[in-house]
Amino acid sequence: MIINPIITLGTNGGLNFEPPTTQAEVAQNVRMIITTARGSVPLFRDFGIDYTLIDSPTGLAKAKLTRDIIRQVKMYEPRAIITKLVFRSDEAGHMQPVVTLAVKGGSM
Repeated sequence: MIINPIITLGTNGGLNFEPPTTQAEVAQNVRMIITTARGSVPLFRDFGIDYTLIDSPTGLAKAKLTRDIIRQVKMYEPRAIITKLVFRSDEAGHMQPVVTLAVKGGSM
């Protein structure tokens, strides 16, 4: 399962080593958290999303991904506040998280 999140009011492009704003930096960090498989980063094994949900029923996968995304963002990007998290699904069962963020001390 490859998760391609949509982060509303942030950029959805490639990695930027000098984001122009705090909001762009936070959005990029959240995208990195959501697209990283837990256990894939050496010496940082708890970072990322649990990809063992691949063949789970859609309802169960949505519930677990929602919980996982919220926990991981809260832990690894405390400046981000998830204001809305929904999933786009297609007939084949592919899910795409759509995350709306606010930034502590500012908004996106």
